[in-house]
Amino acid sequence: MEFLKKKILELRPDFEKGGKYAQFHTLFDGFATFLFTPDRVSRGGTHIKAGIDLKRTMFFVILR
Repeated sequence: MEFLKKKILELRPDFEKGGKYAQFHTLFDGFATFLFTPDRVSRGGTHIKAGIDLKRTMFFVILR
């Protein structure tokens, strides 16, 4: 796994702003995050609370 992580870190500059494949940044970031924990993670709890409870949320999910 260390080999794979090293390769991902080597490829990262090509996918960042100004890189050859900058338009695929989201795809690359999603793949890298799927394999490994991202460098930046939140330390606290959730800060955004919706005004809708679980029952109503699931109601809308079923309707869809």
